[in-house]
Amino acid sequence: MEIAVRNLYSSYRKPMLRFFVYKGASADMAEDVFQDVMIKVIKAAQTFTGAGTLQAWIWQIARNTLIEHFRKAPPFDPLPPDDKVEESELRNMSADECVTRGIEEFGKTEPDRCYALTLQMDGISIINIGEILGRTEQATKQYLYECRKKLGPFIEHCFKLLTD
Repeated sequence: MEIAVRNLYSSYRKPMLRFFVYKGASADMAEDVFQDVMIKVIKAAQTFTGAGTLQAWIWQIARNTLIEHFRKAPPFDPLPPDDKVEESELRNMSADECVTRGIEEFGKTEPDRCYALTLQMDGISIINIGEILGRTEQATKQYLYECRKKLGPFIEHCFKLLTD
């Protein structure tokens, strides 16, 4: 049992913390939510019926636990909007830096979509992304396609750096 819990913890900690932060949790809240998720998963392990995958079941617990924490948390002020990248600042960036900044800005306005795209950039399979997001494989493919389209305006100015 101890080995299984250690494996569960090490397998899910990093992706769940990232997921919680992308959803708007602070680093401290993300740690609290993750601990609650692990407790719930361990306590409810015997209720897993095998309908669907274990990973999808665990991620559903994670999403529900995060929602519970947000309901309990006091409201917070949104971040002020950032300014657009100035032309002079753009000239001093590499294409990678520009794209990274664009993705960060995209994440401020579209955290769910940004998170899904970062999972794909990290090499996570469509099926596993779907389990994390609670979507079917086909719905995940469509969602990722739409995410890439919405990311476009945040990084299209970076293409100038590739031709310069």
